[in-house]
Amino acid sequence: MNPFTDPSKMVIPLSFSTQRLLLRCPQPGDGVEFYAAVQESRAELHPWFDISDEESLIGCETRMRDAQNNFLSHEAFEFLVFMLGSEKLVGRVGLSAANWDTPSFEMGYWIRTPYSGKGLMTEAVMGLTRFAMQVLRANRVAIFCNEQNVKSSAVARRAGYRFEGTLHNDRRHFRTHERVNACIFAYTPEMETENLRGGGLA
Repeated sequence: MNPFTDPSKMVIPLSFSTQRLLLRCPQPGDGVEFYAAVQESRAELHPWFDISDEESLIGCETRMRDAQNNFLSHEAFEFLVFMLGSEKLVGRVGLSAANWDTPSFEMGYWIRTPYSGKGLMTEAVMGLTRFAMQVLRANRVAIFCNEQNVKSSAVARRAGYRFEGTLHNDRRHFRTHERVNACIFAYTPEMETENLRGGGLA
C-alpha cells in the first residue's frame, strides 16, 4: 500500500454535487428507483451491459446494498446520479478496479434514457473524475468501452479524456461471446490542472 494514498486514512464523502446534479452513494431502499431506471432504459443498456442481475426489484436492492458495502470498504465507488433537488434517478457512475499503489481506477457509467442528450452524463463523468483526482488522489482514471459504443466514447471525449488507443480482440461480448475491440480513454492529473484553469463544474 502506498503510504501517501492509504484509503483507511482518507475522509471520503458519500455525496457531492455538480452544477445540475447530486451524486450519492447507494443506500438501502434505492433499489426501487434503480429498478425503474433500468427497466426504462433496457433497449439502450441491453447491447452493452449485462443486466441479468437487475431484472427484479430484489436483484436491484441487493445491488444497492452491495454497492454501499463496497463503497464503505473502499473497494469501489459507485454513485447514483440525481437531478439537484429531485429524487429522480437519472443514471449511475462508478469507479472500480482500484489500485491504491498508483492510485488508479476504471470508470463506468450509464444514463436513464429520457435524460440522454442533455449533457448530464458528461457532467457526471467530469464531476466523478474531479472527485477521483482531488479526494482519492488518483493519478489515472481509465474508461474502457466497446469500440462500437460510440455514445460512450463521445461522453469520454467530451469529459476531456484522452484517447489512448484500441485494444483489438481485448474481450468477448458478454452475451454473444464474439471477440470485440475496446477503446481506452484516460485522464491524468496534468489534465485536471488544465481544466481547473479553464473553470468547471460548481
